[in-house]
Amino acid sequence: MMETQWIRIVDTNGQPRWRLIQVQEESRLDGIPKALARIVGGIDKLSEDSYLAYLPGGQTCPFYSYSCAVLWIEIECKTIPVG
Repeated sequence: MMETQWIRIVDTNGQPRWRLIQVQEESRLDGIPKALARIVGGIDKLSEDSYLAYLPGGQTCPFYSYSCAVLWIEIECKTIPVG
């Protein structure tokens, strides 16, 4: 089963950074579940009203709204339905 979730990390300068990760749980032969995670997007806070959103392929986009940056990443990563 694959699911996505946002995690918050703080860089060495104390700035919050958000990463969208995909988590997939796999069953091992010994019956112990194993979770694999990979980063599929991120948002870095540049100032009080400035954010930089990016995808792993190198595509970036500046935003003045955190919620718009989240929506852009989720649409680009196809983690929410568009329609």
